[in-house]
Amino acid sequence: MSCYFCFLLLVAGNETTTNLITNTMHTLFEHPDILNQLYKDNTLIPAAIEESLRH
Repeated sequence: MSCYFCFLLLVAGNETTTNLITNTMHTLFEHPDILNQLYKDNTLIPAAIEESLRH
């Protein structure tokens, strides 16, 4: 029984992580000015990641 639960967590975690990365990149491509700021100043990346998790 626990083997199936672990598999479920693995699949669900993979799907949500993939969607999070895809949505974050889609949002950044829709706002190239923000993407350029991240390219220019790497110290902004942790805040951008935190904001994408909140979004």
